[in-house]
Amino acid sequence: MPEPLDPKQVKNVLIVKMSSMGDVLHTFPSALALRKLFPKAHLAWTVEATHAGVLEGQAWLDETIIWKRRTSWAAWRTFRSQLNARKWDLAIDFQGLLRSGWITWLSGAEHRVGFSGLRERPHWFYNNIIPVKSWDCHAVERLAWLVEHLGGELDTLPIERPYLTQQPPQNCSAAKYLFPLCPQPSDRQAVSQWLQKKGFDEVKHRLVLLAPHCRREANRWPLARFANLADRLLSDSRIKVALLGGPGAKTFCDQIEASASSDLWRADGQFSLLGSAALMQRSDMLLTGDTGPMHLAAGMGLPMVVLFGATNPVRTGPYTSQAVGLNAGLSCSPCYAKKCPLGDRIPRCMQQIEVEEVYQAIRGQLHFGELPAETSFFQLNQSTYTHHAGHSGGSSKGQGPHRMASPPSTSSPKQSPETDAKS
Repeated sequence: MPEPLDPKQVKNVLIVKMSSMGDVLHTFPSALALRKLFPKAHLAWTVEATHAGVLEGQAWLDETIIWKRRTSWAAWRTFRSQLNARKWDLAIDFQGLLRSGWITWLSGAEHRVGFSGLRERPHWFYNNIIPVKSWDCHAVERLAWLVEHLGGELDTLPIERPYLTQQPPQNCSAAKYLFPLCPQPSDRQAVSQWLQKKGFDEVKHRLVLLAPHCRREANRWPLARFANLADRLLSDSRIKVALLGGPGAKTFCDQIEASASSDLWRADGQFSLLGSAALMQRSDMLLTGDTGPMHLAAGMGLPMVVLFGATNPVRTGPYTSQAVGLNAGLSCSPCYAKKCPLGDRIPRCMQQIEVEEVYQAIRGQLHFGELPAETSFFQLNQSTYTHHAGHSGGSSKGQGPHRMASPPSTSSPKQSPETDAKS
């Protein structure tokens, strides 16, 4: 075992959190607490190239070490050289995978910190092992335990998430301090030029972003529903609708555009990660499943409507007070699966969320008229998120969403923090 850690003697600190976008964002509060705990230390972050964009412009971060998942021998030598260029006093594995544990060990850090009891057993590579207290909390709060174990403080956590207790959304600026994203002037200029070309008037119009692509099939709402929703929204001349996503969303957005009868704007693939964040800053609403743009929007303070099926909002819901959400209320949800375990090509938990429900939720947040109280906040069926603990419940098509009487239980098999925000 190494000698006890003396914060005053720590000169070099390595954060290991490589993916995905949501998981990287969830680590921001802990990373900021590390900077406060070690104000004079060199603070570096190991991250996959795909997600490194969200770290751009962060003045509190001294170095970004890029990991490429499918890499050449030359790229591997570059990574290894950069990793070993410093004598690390402390390396913290916020990822919780065998690969990230190995990189933590490879750094040669005197103190290597991470969780025990994870599925891939990365604790073999640590010499300072911390048990997971509970899975019944958000990933942001769970990751913070690693920093608190070292003596750091995160007095801004937890935040209020009204959707977990049947409360309507609240305007809150906490997210921008927890996730201080920094779109560059070039990002903002690109967005301004794009909106100007589209004829967008921020006084007259309301811009609704649709993010149809989720990497996990079980998180996807049917594309035809997106097209129908877009047509419904665009029947009001005051509303403009743009499709959002990275290059991987193109096929999905193509299908939606082909099915819609209205003029949809295509923002997918147009901007960098921080450019998308800048677009969110100019928008009024986001519709999304449990995927990367949801977490990006939380960081930008953008109100959103979230569609949940296979995943659990207690663990991976938007870490914001400005969320509205819907789910079908099926007893098999959340299953935490990548694909529907029942064999459905389109998971029934997503299939049974109707266009009308989503439309009303969005309209209610655009301030073009008030919705009935029972549909103006995040509605989740308590049984949906407690069935692993012995509860039961369900919903049939057409019944609509259900209220959640209390925060859900999330008892389930052990899993790594890295799996939390997979899109």
